[in-house]
Amino acid sequence: MKITSLRSSFIKSAGLLFSGSLVAQAIGFVATLFLTAFYSPEEFGAVTVFQSIIAVCVVFSGLRFEVAIVAEDDEEKAKDLTRLSMLLNLSFGAVFSLIAVVFHRQICTLFGLEEAPWLYVVSPVFAITGCIEALVHWRNRQKKYQRISINRMISAGSATSYKFLHIVVELIKGNGLIIGHIIGQVLGFIHIGRNSSIQWFDTTVDRLKSVFKEYQQFPKISAPAALVNTLALHMPAFMITAFAGESNTGFYGISQKLTYIPLSLLAMAVSQVFYERIARLRTDQEATAEISHSLFNFLVLLGVIPVIAVAVWGDVIFPFILGDKWTTSGQMAQVLILFYFTMFLTSPFSSSFVVYDKLKQQLIYNISFIIVTGGTLYFTFVNGWDTLDAIAAFAIAGGVMRLFILNYFFKLLGKSLLLKTLLLFGILIPLVLALQYIRSQIG
Repeated sequence: MKITSLRSSFIKSAGLLFSGSLVAQAIGFVATLFLTAFYSPEEFGAVTVFQSIIAVCVVFSGLRFEVAIVAEDDEEKAKDLTRLSMLLNLSFGAVFSLIAVVFHRQICTLFGLEEAPWLYVVSPVFAITGCIEALVHWRNRQKKYQRISINRMISAGSATSYKFLHIVVELIKGNGLIIGHIIGQVLGFIHIGRNSSIQWFDTTVDRLKSVFKEYQQFPKISAPAALVNTLALHMPAFMITAFAGESNTGFYGISQKLTYIPLSLLAMAVSQVFYERIARLRTDQEATAEISHSLFNFLVLLGVIPVIAVAVWGDVIFPFILGDKWTTSGQMAQVLILFYFTMFLTSPFSSSFVVYDKLKQQLIYNISFIIVTGGTLYFTFVNGWDTLDAIAAFAIAGGVMRLFILNYFFKLLGKSLLLKTLLLFGILIPLVLALQYIRSQIG
């Protein structure tokens, strides 16, 4: 009865976040179908690099103290962790603003960019985004799932609205995709921060130092691990830009936006609730195992049909919907989708590293992941492979690594997942290959 009640509560809470993510993603997904007709692959390439740099900076700028907000038992300490995280984000943002001004040309050369005036606004945007992350964790602690859900819809809706408005009236000079993203983040920050019940200056330097010292393993171990993990995720965008140009990055960005991003946002919705649950139930392996396997089954049922469709017909679906100039995006989606599926299945359970105090193992795994996947991508590019083949090699290496760590998580959570994953991919991969072969014979 206890487990049944927990499962019901979990599904209800996850449903609130899921609905917000679903609406937000639907807005972005439908908008992309039309925006691709007005913006070029180069413009999409620029916004892909812009968002990738922000993602890498955000994961480190708060030194990961926001992750501890939910698990901290003491309410005042949780508030201080929120304050500390936001202070660090704003401080890092100021420092990187100076770096962007002084080393603008060198940064452009590093990423293979001809001109990138948007580099000057990367720092304030990642500072705002980092503060949003801290406040979302605070709202998650308060179980304010509806507010988090609405926040996602506000960010997505306002960003998309400007991207369309920019096509008609260029209110602000520049890439409308980037400007729209900035507007969405600013309005999202205002919404999530209002009435937060935190008195921002009702603390002391000694209290902030105290929580910093208590949770020092986060900047020492968790932040580097998360940085390496995020670098690995966004590395293809950086390498494709450097080796193949912004237009290919634009093709990659669209393939990612219409495949991985929807999957990742849905996974994020349930992961926030899952984290809160296992943080409270970490000593009850029967309950954590039950919730974990139920969540895994739900994710498989949710993702398997669209994954098969993209893997087999991606090169037809993308140009049919977006136009012939986006055929390359469909081909990229075909070779990446199974890797994205492993990311989708894995990401909700990554909080196990924090809950079970396995931060060193997290760092070791993330370093191994970026060495394997980054090395694969770099080796293929420098040896003359074309972009599609290089991405395919990256996807295979990354998928194997993700399945390995997924099974490690379930060992921590109390019940092995090995047979389930072997059965799932033992059926899925041959099925995709068979459907591709049948299609080639019919075509």
